[in-house]
Amino acid sequence: MFGNILLCVWTMVGMVFSETQTFGFGDKVRVLLEKSRRALEAAGWDVAVVLSRLDSLRARAWSANEDQEMAKRAQKAKTDAFVALKREFYLAASGYLDMAIAAVGKGTEDGRDLRKYRSRVRRPDSDEAVPLPVAQPVR
Repeated sequence: MFGNILLCVWTMVGMVFSETQTFGFGDKVRVLLEKSRRALEAAGWDVAVVLSRLDSLRARAWSANEDQEMAKRAQKAKTDAFVALKREFYLAASGYLDMAIAAVGKGTEDGRDLRKYRSRVRRPDSDEAVPLPVAQPVR
């Protein structure tokens, strides 16, 4: 039972600590183990194995963190590219709508129909659900 509680606490702590705190903690523990090497070996520890394991885990965690950061940078670049292209697409469509209105004549029936479309883009269709107004809280 104590092992499950310890695992649960460690899981929560591992989720709360930042990368800097976690790596700093691990690095400090490694230094402390090195300083206490003689006493730990006298107590039956194989300090070299423990330090090797810590070094391996740190290297793997550091590498995984770098991979994650690279993926975040790549995703942000993709998002930025999408936003720019979406804006370019909207501006082109809007410009072509303006040119079409001018071509058929702003005051003609076709021109009025084309002009209405721009305002309809922002309003929901009659089939779409319209959100109800939210009452203001009483103060």
